[in-house]
Amino acid sequence: MGDSKNNAAEEMPAGVKNLISFNHRFEKIICSGSGCGSIELEQLGRHLGRKHRVSAKIAGEVARVARKLGWEEKLWGDERPENGMAPQVGLPVWDGFRCKECHYVAMIAEDVDDHWVYQQHGTQGGRKAEKVRFQSWDGSFYDGFSDEYWVVDESRARDGGQGRSEELELGEGKAGCTQVVYGDVEWVVV
Repeated sequence: MGDSKNNAAEEMPAGVKNLISFNHRFEKIICSGSGCGSIELEQLGRHLGRKHRVSAKIAGEVARVARKLGWEEKLWGDERPENGMAPQVGLPVWDGFRCKECHYVAMIAEDVDDHWVYQQHGTQGGRKAEKVRFQSWDGSFYDGFSDEYWVVDESRARDGGQGRSEELELGEGKAGCTQVVYGDVEWVVV
């Protein structure tokens, strides 16, 4: 399997190299297309064909390369990044508000106020929400009360928390792909 991993970058069809990336830390296939996100291996070919109009032949090649990584399918209970980490490459980052009492996230602060009453969090003076930036494996926002969202710290991505500007670092990574280090997050892009 090591040899197949080393050849993954060379085997990836040129037309999708800017669209598909592999997050090796969380074992996710990420599609950076609009409204996309993490794609399950079994849906990858169909997704590329229907959403991005990639030919069946090319989509099949991409799925074959992804299968060679040997990742097990994690349908439920997927691991997600800790709150406060740098953003995950390839996923959109949204503005939102998080309940100060639990992990509820909403796009509008007033929705958190409504949530506060509905969940009976009690009485509190002042704002019940804090402004945050967040991400999801889904690549879209559909519900605020979910473990699928995590709060990101974009300053960690920009300067690693050191107060200095830091560029993307590129190098040879896993599976013969390009390794991208962005803050404290390592990605391998094919």
